[in-house]
Amino acid sequence: MYPPVSTKLAAMSFWQRFTRFMGFLGIIILLNGCHSEYVCLDYEVYHGPRWDEGHSRIAFAASQKAWRSAEGIARFPDGGTPEYILEELGIFIFNPGNGELSRIVDLNDLAAVLATSRARVTV
Repeated sequence: MYPPVSTKLAAMSFWQRFTRFMGFLGIIILLNGCHSEYVCLDYEVYHGPRWDEGHSRIAFAASQKAWRSAEGIARFPDGGTPEYILEELGIFIFNPGNGELSRIVDLNDLAAVLATSRARVTV
């Protein structure tokens, strides 16, 4: 026939089993989804763009970042560390006459170093 019901399980009341189940469910919910589904974007043009001698082009440094904010248990105790998806830094030249934008120097290696310190650097 059927095996006998465990005496420990049989001795537990409905509320004890319910409390254990809800505690287990709560832990699963806290550990699930540590980062937001929404992507935050940040574009920054650093101080000090310069015109060339003929005032036909502008050179400037700019960065772009994309990240997901921490959620759930990942927010504690200090607000959490965001998950960075994209970090780019470069020097660009913009020609307002024809609307052309060109990246002349790629500083992504520098952006990776700055990502560890989150220091603000003026290029």
